[in-house]
Amino acid sequence: MNRVKLVTHMSMMVSLLACLVLALSGYLTFSDKTQGNILNNFPSENFVINIARFCFGVNMFTTLPLEAFVCREVIETYYFPGAAFSMKRHTIITTGLVGVALVIALLTCDLGFVLEVTGGFSATALAFILPPLCYLKLASGPVWSTKKIPHIACLGFGIAVMILSTFFSLQHFMAPKDLSSQCSL
Repeated sequence: MNRVKLVTHMSMMVSLLACLVLALSGYLTFSDKTQGNILNNFPSENFVINIARFCFGVNMFTTLPLEAFVCREVIETYYFPGAAFSMKRHTIITTGLVGVALVIALLTCDLGFVLEVTGGFSATALAFILPPLCYLKLASGPVWSTKKIPHIACLGFGIAVMILSTFFSLQHFMAPKDLSSQCSL
């Protein structure tokens, strides 16, 4: 195994272990009471948790410009191909993106639903739908050949997971619930 593969595999394993430790400890501590943002499970006067909240805020403060950069570049490339740079257009697109994110954040008390739906769509598409679709498009031979059946099965699984996760997210969102613990100032 070459060194790049070794580093990639080792870093993915460390990330997997860190995520599992954090996720399992959070779930085992709060079980079915775990909220979309695990920090909301802790009291607001806990000093250590408030430091974690501050760090999370700094993380979001530095992440949003990166996300806006990607989205802005896609918009610029798609709608204004070959156009010279315009500071006015750049400012309008950036302000629009940040404004939309701000409105969603202000109007949504529990971002868990938003994360469920976007995760159900984008994560499923990235993991289970796009790779087999690319393979089916690029591989030669008939679609129903023995070589392509696992990819078709993966594609079907991805579509089923996408539909089911969206259905259950919407069902959970529409169900009556006690909002007394959410959106309190």
